[in-house]
Amino acid sequence: MVAEIAEQARGAGRLAIDTEFMSERRYRAMLCLAQVAVPDETADGGVRTEVLDPLADDAPDPAPLAAALADPAVEVIVHAGRQDVAILRRTWRTDVTNVFDTQVAAGFVGFGTQEGYKQLVRKVLGTSLPGGEAFTQWDRRPLTPEQLEYARGDPRVDRLKPAQRAVARELVEWREGAAREADRAATSLLPDHVLVELARRRPDSRDELDSIRGLPEATLHRRHRELLEAIERGREREAPPPAEGGVAPHPDDAPLVALAQALVRHRSQASGVAAQLIATSPELTRLVADVRRGGSPELPVLRGWRRELVGAELLDLLAGRLTLGVGSDRRLAVRES
Repeated sequence: MVAEIAEQARGAGRLAIDTEFMSERRYRAMLCLAQVAVPDETADGGVRTEVLDPLADDAPDPAPLAAALADPAVEVIVHAGRQDVAILRRTWRTDVTNVFDTQVAAGFVGFGTQEGYKQLVRKVLGTSLPGGEAFTQWDRRPLTPEQLEYARGDPRVDRLKPAQRAVARELVEWREGAAREADRAATSLLPDHVLVELARRRPDSRDELDSIRGLPEATLHRRHRELLEAIERGREREAPPPAEGGVAPHPDDAPLVALAQALVRHRSQASGVAAQLIATSPELTRLVADVRRGGSPELPVLRGWRRELVGAELLDLLAGRLTLGVGSDRRLAVRES
């Protein structure tokens, strides 16, 4: 089977791959599944999808597929694939030489830079994928039908819905109190990603808690009743509004950082390239700080296509050679001083 997939990938010049792995309580992450899709005219929808289980007793030799990943003539399609590529390179002792990351590409065509796979599929194709198995124990065998179905679709966790945010708030408050009483770091009792998953799934039994990947064993054994009680309380409380993150710039530079951000967003909208791919807020904060202090910043936004798109204008703006205002069409206007 693996040799056939590799041959089809070479014939078509592309393959899509994703992984499921376990990293909790391990020095190195364990590869638990590899999901591979290749063009196949004889398959349903023109795509053949296979789930490879490296932990099975009869696990196939991945060498042919590893060779295809290293072939520069084969385009390897991933989504947010940094971790996938790293674990495949190490586990299969191969390289991945021709990567196309759909999350990165989405940022260049008008979507956000952190667009999840599930959201992107829904927006582009109008298709809703099943979810629910992202944080299960992928190293346990046999895999459940739900895990296998998830592996074929592999969505990411959506943003929490209002009822789930209410449970998350209750869990945060419980965690802080328990950590203060035990004089321990809050995340050692309940890591952030586990807290989010508990809020999303809202388990109501110890067995369901045991299926949550990453839940510390000590917390499960000693505090499972407290956790279940906190989840139950969260079901009854009012949902808080979504949190808005962001790190404030230095007070002396904040107004100029805001102007720089406005210019970047303006060029982002005109070009269709996500603003985060052009320049991040920390990068603009550093740019403003360096320019105001007479330095010569060396930043990505001042090189290559970014400089052509907006970098040179940013320098002119901070030097007073450009101004931002409202045009007659009530839109942002960039004017020479």
